[in-house]
Amino acid sequence: MVAELIHNTPHSTHSRTRSDPFSSYILLSHILFHRLDYNLIILRRDLLSLCRIHISQTISCWSKLHSLQITGFTNSRVARL
Repeated sequence: MVAELIHNTPHSTHSRTRSDPFSSYILLSHILFHRLDYNLIILRRDLLSLCRIHISQTISCWSKLHSLQITGFTNSRVARL
């Protein structure tokens, strides 16, 4: 993957890195850090999505439980009358 990224860089950068190994390490580190940032952004988005789903499901469960409690209370009160 890294070799492919270096290969796909513009020719001016690519030719400069051939003559200077230190530049190629700098270029490689920039590529890897940008890729890491991108992966962290994707991971953060996925985690937020999972949290939203979890919160939504929790609210749904609480509202169902609440409606069951109200229904149960009403039914028991009607049964006593």
